[in-house]
Amino acid sequence: MEKELSPLAIIAILILFVFLGAQVFLNYQAATELPRLTHIKRAPNGHLYVPLGNELYEYGQNLIHHRTIGLDKLGVNSTSGEFAFFSNGELLIRQGEQELSFLENLERFFRHANRSPDTSDTNHNGLVRCDLESMSCVPFGEPPLNLNRTFHMTVDWQTDRVFIADSARHKVKLLSSEGVQLLQAEGGLKFPNKLRYIDGLLYVANTNRHEVTVYQVTDTGIIRDDKRSFRTDPVELKAGSYRWPASLLLINDEIWVINYDSGMANGKAVRFSSDGKLIGRVVLPDASDPFSMVLLGDVILISDYNNSRILRYSALGEQLDAMDLGPLAERISEYDGLREQYNFWMVIFIALFVLAFFIGIVVGIRQSLGNRKRIPQPSLAEQHLDLGSPSIIWLEVLPKFQQQIRIVIWLVGAVMAMAVFLGMPAFPSLPRQALLLMAVILPIVVMVFLAINRLAKQKIGVLGDTIILMASKDRYAAGSGKSIFYSHNQIGVASLILTIKTNQPVFSEDQLVEYVYPLLKNATSLSSEQMMWEGLRNKPWMTFFWTVAILVVLLAYLAMEYNWFEIAI
Repeated sequence: MEKELSPLAIIAILILFVFLGAQVFLNYQAATELPRLTHIKRAPNGHLYVPLGNELYEYGQNLIHHRTIGLDKLGVNSTSGEFAFFSNGELLIRQGEQELSFLENLERFFRHANRSPDTSDTNHNGLVRCDLESMSCVPFGEPPLNLNRTFHMTVDWQTDRVFIADSARHKVKLLSSEGVQLLQAEGGLKFPNKLRYIDGLLYVANTNRHEVTVYQVTDTGIIRDDKRSFRTDPVELKAGSYRWPASLLLINDEIWVINYDSGMANGKAVRFSSDGKLIGRVVLPDASDPFSMVLLGDVILISDYNNSRILRYSALGEQLDAMDLGPLAERISEYDGLREQYNFWMVIFIALFVLAFFIGIVVGIRQSLGNRKRIPQPSLAEQHLDLGSPSIIWLEVLPKFQQQIRIVIWLVGAVMAMAVFLGMPAFPSLPRQALLLMAVILPIVVMVFLAINRLAKQKIGVLGDTIILMASKDRYAAGSGKSIFYSHNQIGVASLILTIKTNQPVFSEDQLVEYVYPLLKNATSLSSEQMMWEGLRNKPWMTFFWTVAILVVLLAYLAMEYNWFEIAI
């Protein structure tokens, strides 16, 4: 009997798991909260503005760095949501902290509607209109709008009216230049994202409706224009999971759209005509994740969230050299270095957590098995028999059952071969989740294949009061009396356990009744659960194999998901 764990040992183990879990969470939070390139905007003077953290980088029309604006001087700690410019160059941005309650974070995670008030009770937490020369701000609206989750904005420079897509509330608002709400559109919207306004028409990336929804804006309302609205996942595009539009750009007679996958990542840029007809895809570099698009002169700029760069394209969709970010590149490099450190330690702690978990499983199984009463082992005389003796009565698997087993084996083999044949051409484009699923399923299929094959070859022999179990010519066990153990569908001797019943007859029931069952009167009867534990005890290498296999698969997935190999290099 092995000694049970003391309460102090249990507390120490719990503290270890809590510590490892907390380290994973803290490193993940730290990595995800580091700034990335997201929204990019063009101001009325033709300059480009790129936010990163609490800094705003300004580039001239020639894309040369002009100045860096410290947003902390405006009371902006980080750019939450989008920002926009009025015709006189003043900046519209969200000021203050973005503090969400636990329930609000859950709603955000599960993409539920935002139920919190859309106005603030303080003038230092909400949208503000800022002069970038005097670095002074005034609240936008009375009370100021407090869009504390995803939102997007565009300003009509002819009138300085502001259009806001309140994504989590499924609304689009039209406000005056002072922040007074004039009109609102909410029907038919589901997580609206980027929007553009031109000549009385408002274009909205209507994400969960998989379309660009076009509205006619009049003095009395924002009215959907069904003729101009179009799906962003037409059949001919073969978009697959890339059917969630989140960003758009109007370019002459074209509309460029970024469609995301179901995880709202790894976007694909698509070109449509002004009447919604598909023109084609925009060729993006591998592993890019386009976030925001801007037209600057005759060049289209696309921020790449994954790779912290700004891509450049001609109006015809031809890729140009990436933009020289100047001092912004240095700051991006600093953040990327920190992110790699946090990701590295997060993966290390995940690996330690998983390793500790599986070590605990193995130790638990060993202790549980050690505390169980052992079944007497057969003597050496019983183990060494002349298997060719004519005195042994052999019960073989029924021919009908063997035939069914062979059919299953051929079907499994054919399905696996077909899957490999059809899957190989598309293998490079398979998502990581599919690769992980294949890595988990393949060894299971192989193990099932081998188990089925063994099932067809098993035999039971009877010699006097001794039962002989044979799994193959080289693997057998023999025993009598208490050294035999059985359940309602299995029988075992020493380390060998055979299946005698399934949904279909495996052996002849008449032969079992005549030769085998009488010898079980003095045998050890076990429940199905106890038989399972005996299998684990008798095949410790199998327990070890599956533990290591699952651990390797999980670590491989983590390495792919968090670029562990790249970080280590």
